[in-house]
Amino acid sequence: PPVMQSASQHETERIELINRIREWNENRLDLFEISFPNQNLEFFGAMRFYFQGDDQKYQTKCLRVSSTATTRDLIGPLVEKFHPDLKMLGCDIYGLYEVHSNGEERRLSEQDRPLLVQLNWGKDDRDGKFILKNETKVNRQREMNNNASSVGGVGTAGESFKRDKKRLSKR
Repeated sequence: PPVMQSASQHETERIELINRIREWNENRLDLFEISFPNQNLEFFGAMRFYFQGDDQKYQTKCLRVSSTATTRDLIGPLVEKFHPDLKMLGCDIYGLYEVHSNGEERRLSEQDRPLLVQLNWGKDDRDGKFILKNETKVNRQREMNNNASSVGGVGTAGESFKRDKKRLSKR
């Protein structure tokens, strides 16, 4: 059985969390203010998410997120927000990435809690953004690039046609 957290440990964790949230809120727009934790240490905040479309332009959407929400919990609503017309297809695979200004990028696991990840940016003195990526398209593009570079051959289709043309009869 799991060990119960003592009341003093719980209160210490709550105070530490309140301090981190207070620091976060001091450095952010009111829109992105994070609420203070309830008795279960759950808190809420608005988060901005990005999605790069086929035109290479980024779209942004904001969601109110709970500290208990996992990446898996957020992928569906994000896809629905960015692509409401595609939600019924459901065959593409999406991933949520944490990207920082220094170019560092990390794919969040299904169990990561994005609001906690974001809150930790303040503790680590860094900033970033969350990008939803259609991994099905990324993988298809990667496969196409690999196939294009690995396809060799003697001549082009036009050259083979020219050679065959010499053997055609005039009929």
